[in-house]
Amino acid sequence: MNRYGIQIILLLTMLLAPPVAQAQESEGSPDASTEIPVKGIIQAAGPVELLFTIYDREEEGRELYSVTATVPVEENMYFGSINVPDELFRGRRTVYIEAARPSEPAIGLEARSQFTKPGGRPAKRANESVSILGCSLCYSCGGSYPIFSGAFVTPGLGTKERGRSCSGDVSSRADFRPHLCCQNVSL
Repeated sequence: MNRYGIQIILLLTMLLAPPVAQAQESEGSPDASTEIPVKGIIQAAGPVELLFTIYDREEEGRELYSVTATVPVEENMYFGSINVPDELFRGRRTVYIEAARPSEPAIGLEARSQFTKPGGRPAKRANESVSILGCSLCYSCGGSYPIFSGAFVTPGLGTKERGRSCSGDVSSRADFRPHLCCQNVSL
């Protein structure tokens, strides 16, 4: 099977799987949280501790929340997820995540990543149907494709995808953990 056949199978698998970024408890619960995927480039190997700060804007803006987490690093790419309180999304669906080393919290490793929380209530699994309007493989979600709908590993192949925040044209990249990002997902 050629490389594109494998990517199509993986894409279909991701479309039928439940999204990773979802509320962990009911929306009304004071302890409800949302899991946000994090990913970026760092000159390191093995697990690394990073400070993730959530802002209300892509540049400057107000700090909403911060958390320190240890994430794995492979081939100079960190990846993982952080849990943030659902109260961060009151009055907004989109936040921006900046990663920094805890010893240098004012120096972001890269530009902030966008995360948009899917709206609406999750569908019941027994009755589930999936409708997807415009999805793309991207380094990270944002821009015209803000909804994170899953991630997967492409062993040894890299992938054809858009860049950070789903920007630019589709091109071959050495990204072994592409994100499936959509314009609108309704379950």
